[in-house]
Amino acid sequence: MVLLSLLCTVIGFSSTPVDPSPTPSPTPPPSALPTPPPSASPSPPPPSALPTPPPPSASPSPPPPSALPTPPPPSASPSPPPPSAPPLPPPPAWGPFSVWEFKSQAAFVSCDFSAAEELPLDDPSNSISGDESVTRTFGTPALVIAEGSPFAGSTVRFYGGAPSEYCQAGQKFTVVGDGPGSNAPIRVGNWGKPGEWNPAGFLASATPAQQLIFDFPLFAPAPIAVSAQAAP
Repeated sequence: MVLLSLLCTVIGFSSTPVDPSPTPSPTPPPSALPTPPPSASPSPPPPSALPTPPPPSASPSPPPPSALPTPPPPSASPSPPPPSAPPLPPPPAWGPFSVWEFKSQAAFVSCDFSAAEELPLDDPSNSISGDESVTRTFGTPALVIAEGSPFAGSTVRFYGGAPSEYCQAGQKFTVVGDGPGSNAPIRVGNWGKPGEWNPAGFLASATPAQQLIFDFPLFAPAPIAVSAQAAP
């Protein structure tokens, strides 16, 4: 019987009459309060990183050195002119020139200055070319041309240039006192021009009042014809 009761109980049959009152619902076990998850302490904020300083501003690169201007290519030096032939030496100069008055016809002819008188240069000069001059009034000379000359019996003055080489080359002057009566000066402009001399010298006629003006430079080139002669 007992076994049957247990079996009936198991399969839901009971021999005991069913009580119609509601079977009380089983009291549910109290639900455990959910354990709140442990609140994690807020992590401290990471240390704020120090602001990264801006990278040091790069010093501006110095401008590249400005290229020096390229010098122009050297201009080709002009070829030196071929050496010129050395200049010819100037002809030997003659001078200083002077005026002397002879005291005799013989001294004049032989260009003997031993007794001749040197005439002084004018101061100021009477030269028309800016050179030197010697002025002499013809006057009444003591010398008279000897017999046998076309001017025999006429008063005369004889002049020459020293040294005797110049006199012999033609720097000599004969002035006869039988002029036509003009009082215009007689200017001897070739006294300092050896190229115009001739061995016979120069000849002029004058009146007593006429002036003789020797107009000349102190120096001049020797004439080609006589340049081989010794200069003083």
